[in-house]
Amino acid sequence: MSSQRLLNKLNKCLESGDYYESHQIYRTLYYRLLREKKHLQLCQLLFDGSILLMTSGQHNSGADLATLYIQLLIESNNKTVNDEEIVGQDQLLDNIRRLFELIPPKTPERVTFIGTTSKVTFIPMTAIRRQFATVLWREKNFVESRQHFVHSSDSGIECSEMLIEFQTTLGYPSEVDLFIAQFVLQVLCLRNKPMADQTFREYTSKHPSINNSNPPFLLPLLNFLSFLLMAIDSGKSETFKLLTESYGTTLKRDPSFNDYLSQIGHIYFGIEKASRGGPQGFFGNFIQSLLEDSDEEHSSNADSGNANRTIDSRSQQRAEDVELD
Repeated sequence: MSSQRLLNKLNKCLESGDYYESHQIYRTLYYRLLREKKHLQLCQLLFDGSILLMTSGQHNSGADLATLYIQLLIESNNKTVNDEEIVGQDQLLDNIRRLFELIPPKTPERVTFIGTTSKVTFIPMTAIRRQFATVLWREKNFVESRQHFVHSSDSGIECSEMLIEFQTTLGYPSEVDLFIAQFVLQVLCLRNKPMADQTFREYTSKHPSINNSNPPFLLPLLNFLSFLLMAIDSGKSETFKLLTESYGTTLKRDPSFNDYLSQIGHIYFGIEKASRGGPQGFFGNFIQSLLEDSDEEHSSNADSGNANRTIDSRSQQRAEDVELD
């Protein structure tokens, strides 16, 4: 059967609501058009088909086509035989967001979709993760949204808005400073100081319990973060050492801070990290996984595992307590 006859049969199946048969035809057309190198036609067919099936309640079939859509772009390197882009980068990011938000949360299909998009090389993964982060934020999945924001290309404005909503919704009043501190230190470990700067300024100026973007702050940890960001600009190791010593008591509030600051001292001030002569323990392993995640993008399961600690785990418990109340 020719491709055109298959397309005609597909339209009839869709009109009659025979979605199972429609899905099978879509997959047949995928291999048929791929062999014929009709990448542009196939790309549009898969995207439209995925949207149509998922909006018709056929989420498994639609998600399967969404994954095939990304696989096609990866295999063709987003190029036609004439070396032209099949999909422009801005349009592709919008398409990825639309497909991702239609795949039901907490499903294996969504995990598969994220895993497949992690193999895209012709567009920055940080831009893709920003799409994931904003969708998860709208779904009130703050833990996974936060982890994607850490690795995203966001300027810091949406990051801060999400963190404020996360903290005011699920955090305790005493954790106002911890929410922004963990985020800023993690982003600095990933060498993204511009986002750390902007997120800190936006968070402190817009959070209803702070309402101030410059020191002095009432909370010592916020003063430490502000001075740390300024110290990085100077690059003076003596300033960094004095700062961490002066705020030693405050920094003991979270056991992970010491590991983050060890990494930050090494990256920005050239301070050698102390040798521990053995396994670094949970937080050392977490730092390593955070850095590896910036090079090799993992599935959302890995992201959730990395994020479920300290603030995030307490906030999850807070959410459960609210539901019980």
